Amino acid sequence: MDNSPLIVNLGLGNWIRQLQTVGYETSTFGKTHDYSYNGAYPDKRNMEGYQHELGIDVIDEIPGPRTLCKLKSYLHQEIEKARLVNDYESNLKEKI
Repeated sequence: MDNSPLIVNLGLGNWIRQLQTVGYETSTFGKTHDYSYNGAYPDKRNMEGYQHELGIDVIDEIPGPRTLCKLKSYLHQEIEKARLVNDYESNLKEKI
């Protein structure tokens, strides 16, 4: 089965918001499936506004290994700074 679109009614409460109401700071790190990706945005960070609406305070999301060098993210930014994008892509091609 292919990825199905995720539809969340932001007007309804959720467990993440419940944590916030009792004083917790919420966060997500790594690969998430909080929304559907259709290729419309080249930067995972563009979806942080939506994730904040879900109740997530701190976000550091990454794409999966096959799209890591295509989609921008905080991790991609670090890989670029270290000048390792080409090495990562070459290594990935050897494994797939």
